Amino acid sequence: MNDEIEKELSERIDEVLFYIWDPIGVNHYAQARDEYRAYVPRVLEAVRTDAGPEELIILLNQLAAGPMGLGSSEQLADRARAAVETVFDWMELLNHRAAREG
Repeated sequence: MNDEIEKELSERIDEVLFYIWDPIGVNHYAQARDEYRAYVPRVLEAVRTDAGPEELIILLNQLAAGPMGLGSSEQLADRARAAVETVFDWMELLNHRAAREG
């Protein structure tokens, strides 16, 4: 993964965590925009080291359970799955774009 792809993927992960995952339900508050930004490096590192979708879902569930103190629920699991699917969609798009341009 080149630096340009990594930078854009990092931005997309930040958006995905806030707008799709949002386990504490704050994405309708503009002042909470940076709520999940601290988790971006961990998700990006997992992607960078070839974690699969299930591993990323586990990571998001651990973040929700640990630092946020949330229990598990079907809704949180669904949000984690949707977020991970979107991250992988972005990764595929960015890699395809880089291959086409490079």
